[in-house]
Amino acid sequence: TYLNVETMKPTKKWMEIHDLPVTCIAARPTHLPLPGEEEEGINVDVMSASADNRLSKLTLQRRSRRKNRNGSGGGGIAGLGLGMLEFLFSLWFLFFACLGVFLAILMQLSWETCGDEISSKDIIAVKECIWSTVLWAPSDRPGVAFPPH
Repeated sequence: TYLNVETMKPTKKWMEIHDLPVTCIAARPTHLPLPGEEEEGINVDVMSASADNRLSKLTLQRRSRRKNRNGSGGGGIAGLGLGMLEFLFSLWFLFFACLGVFLAILMQLSWETCGDEISSKDIIAVKECIWSTVLWAPSDRPGVAFPPH
């Protein structure tokens, strides 16, 4: 608990920082910059140490004084980070690769099944052949409505 000496009331409480009892506490009475505070943007007000040699740096600040840390946390595409852009690129690549494989299989199957109609260049016959033979089976085809016995 951080006490205000003028009012003798708690200013801030930190719950369960150390596992073992605290053996040493050091508070900074004046706000002089310590090494590393300007880079981090956080003023360390209190340091505590416990019996297991763990140090804790405590502050009364709610937020850092720094606006942007190493380009992260911003908005837009720059704030997404390189990892997120790589992930989105991989998703788009996977989508288009699957679409390309599907279209290649469809074209090969269409050529094998409807080669005569494609050679005759009759658009209506080609459309009917690809739709009713390659893509969609009519309900009166054997094995579609009822499985064969």
